[in-house]
Amino acid sequence: MYPNVTLLIKNNIPTIVYNSKNGEGKELVNEEEDLQEIVLSLAKSLELSNEFTGNSADDFINLLSLAEQGDERLIENLPEINKLSKSFKVKEFLDIELAKAIENKNTFEEYKGEASTEVLKELERNQNIDIFASLLEYIYSILIAKTILYAADLGIGDIHLADEGKLLRLQAKMASELSKIDIELHIVE
Repeated sequence: MYPNVTLLIKNNIPTIVYNSKNGEGKELVNEEEDLQEIVLSLAKSLELSNEFTGNSADDFINLLSLAEQGDERLIENLPEINKLSKSFKVKEFLDIELAKAIENKNTFEEYKGEASTEVLKELERNQNIDIFASLLEYIYSILIAKTILYAADLGIGDIHLADEGKLLRLQAKMASELSKIDIELHIVE
């Protein structure tokens, strides 16, 4: 068994684990950040709470599906990742980007008076979905970047993803990013 670095997501809590060649695991990132809570809070901030059913697990899944309808390319910059930190700092980074996105939102002033209130609300909702989708991509980028930084720092080219929630977009994005540096992603069941 080769040493590897694993992005482990269990109970919606991401961590990075270094697994030595003898199978011993050591957590490199260990501050608990609940992705489900972060996503639900983000949706509420973007007034997407009408998508909520009252069941957090179902709401999380529904919001991930909703994000697939949005344009995830709205926010393209990434934060400067501190590889020495024991935290992903997802919430901290998201708060900054959410504030910027809200500040730069289109008010659709040019359509007021011409379009109905329902159309204006739908335009705003679609814009919020785009922001939401972009911020989810931002979360995934943070998780992936921090994992790659640790692997590079340790000189390990074997990277795994053990995602109990089976976040398909994260899997696809991580595989794509790793392929750019000629590393194959290993999905752990």
